[in-house]
Amino acid sequence: MKKTDVSAVSDTISGILDATADGKYIFRGTNKVHAGEDGVCSAIYRKHKDALRFRKHFQPVHIEREIVEKAKRLFGHRTSHIEILTDLRHFGGDTTLIDFSRNLMVALFFACNGEFGMPGHVIALPLKGIPDRKDIDYDEDLEEMEDSVVTPAPTAASRIR
Repeated sequence: MKKTDVSAVSDTISGILDATADGKYIFRGTNKVHAGEDGVCSAIYRKHKDALRFRKHFQPVHIEREIVEKAKRLFGHRTSHIEILTDLRHFGGDTTLIDFSRNLMVALFFACNGEFGMPGHVIALPLKGIPDRKDIDYDEDLEEMEDSVVTPAPTAASRIR
């Protein structure tokens, strides 16, 4: 890596740190951008978007709800939806969750953890006005759920991270 490359990276990181200095941001790092109109979207949306286009009032969270209910039947010892979703997400399952971190360094790791020479991306999302949830209640207003941040449950699998 050339010195100018290191300098450019340092300047970029400094710019992100300056812009988010108040600490009220969450970050997402990715080594690829999903092309098209999708932008940042959940695994359920990416995998089922064609089917969802044909159903006017059917949302990705409906698929997630079915997955969570099936998991509850199989693993009844779990008490909260967010515990099930945290483990599903941790092991690559389909959920409507999108991984963000409160730590910029974690996002930078994922942005850089790809094919050498390919650009990574970091998204900084301000938390102002976004409610923080500790669990998901599928009987609540679905639109309200879409505009919130869900704190992952500390499950056995997620504690290993």
